[in-house]
Amino acid sequence: WRTWVSYEPALSQVDWTMWQFLDQLICGGESGPRARPMHPDWARSARDFSQANNIPFFFKQWGNWREVPFPQKSECETKMVFASEHKGIPTVMENIGKKKAGRLLDGREWNEMPR
Repeated sequence: WRTWVSYEPALSQVDWTMWQFLDQLICGGESGPRARPMHPDWARSARDFSQANNIPFFFKQWGNWREVPFPQKSECETKMVFASEHKGIPTVMENIGKKKAGRLLDGREWNEMPR
C-alpha cells in the first residue's frame, strides 16, 4: 500500500507537520473558467516539506494562474493580488490559462515518483 496526498486544487496553506508518513505528495492549482489562484508559497511549502522528509513531490500544474513580478505590465486584464507579502512585495497572479501558466515551480518541473 502507498499513502499519498493530492493537494489539488491548492486553495489555502496546509500545515504539513504531521504528514511525514506520506509516500508521495502531489500539488496543483485550479483550472477551468472559474479557477481561483494558488499562492506560490503554498506550493513551495508542500515542496519544501516533501524534500525535508524524503517524500517524492510532483507539481502537476499552476492551473489558470501564474505569478508575475510586481510591478509589471501585462497583457492580461485579470489579476489577483494576495494580501501576503514577501520582503514587502505583494504576490501578484494573473489569469492566463492552464497551458500558458505551465507547471514549473521555481524554474523546475517536479516529477518525483515513489520507488
